[in-house]
Amino acid sequence: MVYRSLGKPEEALKIYKQALEILREVKDRSGEAVTLSNLALLQRDQQQPKPAIENLEKGLAIQLEMRRGLQRSDRQSFLSQSQWAASSLVELLIEQKMAAEAFTWVNQFASADLADYSRLIEARVNNPEAQRALEGWRLRQVEMQGQRQRLEGELNPRTMQLLVEQEAAQFRAAEELIGRYPEIAELLETRPADLQRLQAGTPAGTVVLQPAPLTGVPKRADTMALFALTRSDLQVVTVPLPKDFPVLVETYRQQLERGETYLERSEQLYDLLIRPLEDRGLLPAGGRLAVLATGKLREIPLETLYDGRTKQYLLEKYPIHYLTRLSRNGAPTAQPAGGGGGGVQKALVLANPTPTVRELPGTEAEANYLLGSYPGSRDLRRNQATLEQFRQQANRYPILHLGTHGCFVAAGCPNLGMQANTLLFANRQQYPIAEAAQLGLSNTELLVLGACQTAKITSDNDVGLSGLAYVLERAGARAVVASLWSAADAESAQITKAFYGNLKAGMDKAEAMRQAKLALLRRDPDGRHPYLWAPFIVIGDAAPLAR
Repeated sequence: MVYRSLGKPEEALKIYKQALEILREVKDRSGEAVTLSNLALLQRDQQQPKPAIENLEKGLAIQLEMRRGLQRSDRQSFLSQSQWAASSLVELLIEQKMAAEAFTWVNQFASADLADYSRLIEARVNNPEAQRALEGWRLRQVEMQGQRQRLEGELNPRTMQLLVEQEAAQFRAAEELIGRYPEIAELLETRPADLQRLQAGTPAGTVVLQPAPLTGVPKRADTMALFALTRSDLQVVTVPLPKDFPVLVETYRQQLERGETYLERSEQLYDLLIRPLEDRGLLPAGGRLAVLATGKLREIPLETLYDGRTKQYLLEKYPIHYLTRLSRNGAPTAQPAGGGGGGVQKALVLANPTPTVRELPGTEAEANYLLGSYPGSRDLRRNQATLEQFRQQANRYPILHLGTHGCFVAAGCPNLGMQANTLLFANRQQYPIAEAAQLGLSNTELLVLGACQTAKITSDNDVGLSGLAYVLERAGARAVVASLWSAADAESAQITKAFYGNLKAGMDKAEAMRQAKLALLRRDPDGRHPYLWAPFIVIGDAAPLAR
């Protein structure tokens, strides 16, 4: 670093390469990753993009491998140290016109965030043999981390070698588990689905939009990379990122959630995230948007962004749904509003489990509506809304509507008497969302979290609602509808009823939600605050309900 700062790049290159030899000899994987990234930045500055990309990829591959075994207490410091290298790689790939590689790496990091979330809540799988193997791996991981902490003050070549060998054995064990039990892959794995596979399943007229903030890159200004993926193309546009971007997003989220004045920041975010793509013709009129958000952007519904030129919300231009990651639950099988569909569906409705600290009478009205609209549906309400009954019945119904409290705040919900990451059933039984794979969701086309208290989600890594949807997707649900904040009861009920009515009429899920929101938005000539109409979003497969 000294030689580099003194303008002696050849000496710096020599020192870095010598350091790499030593670090590899003593098997210091963390030091090797950092040194590879520093070497890559020097090569970038010396106009050597190819070796720079290779070394950044090698360093980040090591960091992703190490990340798989992190405990909660170590995670934040590790991520803050690796973020600059990740942004450096994506930025360099974009500069070299390698958009596909850049897009894949962005999604590799996003997939790692979601895998971390599943791991930190100790998500389970349905296969008992696979679960026992996973628990054994986790136990060895905790023991190894404890041993490292005990030996930190007395590390010597012999103990370092022992720890490195144990870590290598753990990584090999993880790979073996993934090969033997595919269902646990996403609890340990950080590699996303293949890009070509996602493109092949993306219908004409759909654009997969992924905004990716690139921050902390040495000697470079922060930028926003805007990826636009279609069935036949991938384009990326980079724009300057405001220095106050995190504050901008957080302030906007609070304004939406509290019903405060919001329009100025809504237009700022539209101009940052949407206009650069529209101006280049990458978001054609009449198209559809599937959004892959990361970080704090997961916490705001992009349909609320306002175009100051046309005086329209993004909602008024496009049907929008969200993806947690590149996955089998990709873009929708597009279908025009009001077309096709209309096949008979049935729902299992969980409504107002009792006793509870706070009853949810509105969920019983939702149950009445679904029973009357979808023949063959069944309700489990009040003291009949038991976990046992739900598990026995869930697999028989493609639509699951959960009108119950959920606590997804890391500290728990003392106001509801609930522990963190749980759903409430009758008789005060709390079910860990980590065990969603055992709820019987394998036949679930649509899972709706309809009660207001399922909205507020916090976690250690900003995955928010995407983390919950990711766990439910893994458990079998092809699409999840939930709210980003606690919405007003009357408006929530109106949107929910209209959404189900639109689905029954044959609309796909994204269009059904869009039309439900537009009906509420346009009821007031001056427009209604997004607090009332925007919280519910569709995550996952947006296709129409199967006939």
